Amino acid sequence: MQKLVNAHDFYIEGPLTHPYESIQMGNGDIGASVNIYSHEIKITLAKSDIWDAKYDGQPEKYVLKHDDLIAMMKERDRDLVSGKDFPQTSAYYTNTFIGDGNHGPYPKRAGAVRVYHPGLSNTRCSTRLDIYTGMLETRYHFPSGELLIKTFIEKNVNRLWMTVEGTGDIPWVGLIVEKEPDDVDRNIPMPSIKSWESDKDTGILTQKFPGGFGVDDFEWSLAGGFPKKEEGIDADYVELHAYRCRYYCAVTEGKKAIMCVGIATSTDGEGDTAERAALMSQNRTEADYEKAWASNKEQWANFWKRSSISLPNDRELESAWYRNHFGYNCALSTAVIPLGAAGNVSIQDSVPWRGDYHLNHNFQKWFVTALPTNHPEWIELYADFIEDKTSTMEYLAELIFGLKGVYCELFYFPRVPKEHTNVGNYYGRALALTGWAAQPLWHHYEYMRDKEWLGRRAYPFIKKAAEFYSNYMGKYSDESGVIYPSVRIEEPGWIKGFKGNRNVISDLVMFKNCFEWAIKASEILGVDEEWRKKWQEDLKKVQPLRYGWENGEGYVELDIDMYSQPDGERAEGIRTSRWGGGGWAVYPGEYINGDEDSELAEVYRDIIRSTNLQDPFLTKSGKRLYSGTPIIHPISSIMPTLRLGVMEQFENVKEVILSHRMTFGQASSYRLTGNSLPKEIFSRIGFLWYDWRSVENKYLGVIAVTEMMLQSQGGIIRLFPYYPNELDAEFTGLRARGGFIVEAKRSDGKVSARISSEAGEVCKVRWEGKPPAVLCNGKEINVTKEGKIISFATEAGNVYTLDCI
Repeated sequence: MQKLVNAHDFYIEGPLTHPYESIQMGNGDIGASVNIYSHEIKITLAKSDIWDAKYDGQPEKYVLKHDDLIAMMKERDRDLVSGKDFPQTSAYYTNTFIGDGNHGPYPKRAGAVRVYHPGLSNTRCSTRLDIYTGMLETRYHFPSGELLIKTFIEKNVNRLWMTVEGTGDIPWVGLIVEKEPDDVDRNIPMPSIKSWESDKDTGILTQKFPGGFGVDDFEWSLAGGFPKKEEGIDADYVELHAYRCRYYCAVTEGKKAIMCVGIATSTDGEGDTAERAALMSQNRTEADYEKAWASNKEQWANFWKRSSISLPNDRELESAWYRNHFGYNCALSTAVIPLGAAGNVSIQDSVPWRGDYHLNHNFQKWFVTALPTNHPEWIELYADFIEDKTSTMEYLAELIFGLKGVYCELFYFPRVPKEHTNVGNYYGRALALTGWAAQPLWHHYEYMRDKEWLGRRAYPFIKKAAEFYSNYMGKYSDESGVIYPSVRIEEPGWIKGFKGNRNVISDLVMFKNCFEWAIKASEILGVDEEWRKKWQEDLKKVQPLRYGWENGEGYVELDIDMYSQPDGERAEGIRTSRWGGGGWAVYPGEYINGDEDSELAEVYRDIIRSTNLQDPFLTKSGKRLYSGTPIIHPISSIMPTLRLGVMEQFENVKEVILSHRMTFGQASSYRLTGNSLPKEIFSRIGFLWYDWRSVENKYLGVIAVTEMMLQSQGGIIRLFPYYPNELDAEFTGLRARGGFIVEAKRSDGKVSARISSEAGEVCKVRWEGKPPAVLCNGKEINVTKEGKIISFATEAGNVYTLDCI
């Protein structure tokens, strides 16, 4: 396993100076952005809970209640334009933050660790990031010596370790721990600096955020435990400056100078943050270092044991999976709060959209890889978020709609109490978000078949979401069951007469799904029979998607009014029915599985075949499908393509995955090659603006390649469903719905598999041609085949092997 993973280590020859193409590493709580210069390494640190979280939201003052929205439309009988017809508390429009717009909420940098030396511009350096262990190694090559600097961030302990060693004649080094003054908010106090009374070789920085608007005061401390002076290590005293601690040392050949940096915050433990950070950094003998390193290696090895892939004919896609999967383990941990738009990597004290939890695909992308790659513990983190925000969502359902249940707003901030939460009267009011928020919880049951978890963590929210949908239909739907008024996810527009705001495709998908999840969960748990009956009646009222063929081309309507317009277009620039929501009903909506032979699936296949996947808002003929910004949107195109099995788009799918990568293979926010963005737009939103999605967008290289190997939507296992038949491939440890863990190999066109059953359910596998031999404990198992699906009974704890006959 280690050899397979290490084949995709990051290797960087020369400097890596641009802050937006940095190496990123972390332990799930601490995140680091590493830049390398010919004379210095700078490691900018962040931590998931370091936020200036106070937020002057005033929902009761600024909310436009749903009843008032409907009355306003009747009164004015015209389009309602944001900012002109009603006030906003959304960060997109009206600033209601403390003071000017540069004040909180924002995730903030935790500080930086720097090591510098007398290298010149022509000093040669080379760097390797070992993704199997999370170790970063940089070598500086001097005329008569070599300086080696090694760094890792310890798993499960919030500290960074660094060693300095070398061979031959190597120079002194300067070691710095610092937190610069806040670069957007002059009112945030400067960090305080001191040396630790118990160990004068430890320098401590502490910074505080005053609380407000229901948010407590917050502080964090960064403690640098510098190398101890001893034989072979000549060290100086800790210098205390305005916002940094500095330390000089020189190391002779054969010796290793060890530095340890600890981080502690108000919300990650009890007691004084400075004392806790210093205690983490105080023990830095060789034995302490080796103990931490051994623990770190073990935990990384356990991570990699969970699942793997091997693509001997396509090392590029294989590399995307391993490198991006490494990034996930650096960014996610069940010990922390969920991550906002900036992840746990912040290189400034502000980020776009203030690093919020944007509860559409931006937030969902953190969790879509968890179950398929066999990391259900990451869904625990998602469930923590849902439980934390449930009371706020209940409050919004009552405030905006006058209904019981939960209503999911477009975005949230950590630690903001419900009385100061955001309300969006325009962008945010997409009803589908409530159901989408429940989906990962239901998926946990589908993959894990954990009834106890379903009842304790998933069903309480699923029930409240279904209650809200039921109550909404009872109050706002007309006799024909039309669901309105609503908007498609993050697409604004209250159009005259609510034209385009009725039976929105994402609502039809999520109302249906949520009712079905609630019905199934209540049956499994044996609860809420009366609600179940109500949901069953509500489900019948949800209208099916409208689709068909016109002039030989397939279409899917985005809403009840859309296709009545020429080419499905409107001057407002809302997307056309030709695209049908970017395949949203296939993925992530799962209205259909994708590989069935239904007419809707054929319509979507036709749409995808005629779409330029490298710019999915541009047809192959060059016609732009809507007038908005032409940004590649992989969740709208790539995943539906995989599930629909449109193999003729394989090379384009691969190109999209690989083009989101920088020179040395790091994931980036936007495509860097073959980019069709106009120059004036690229300069505004390209990766140079702020690479805020460079952590988040690692999802595509993981989930897309995973689903090339294994899919299981609808409870049917598909082996190698979207990978060219002539190419060999292998994977281990991937999860399938129904409580199965799968490993499989395809060699010379022949497929074999081992399927471990954790729940004892009937296993269904899509299999072309003659059924395979299925063995369990050396005995052949009875297999039935219906169409393209083979089925066989399983018992929990047993392993079943499938081989071509």
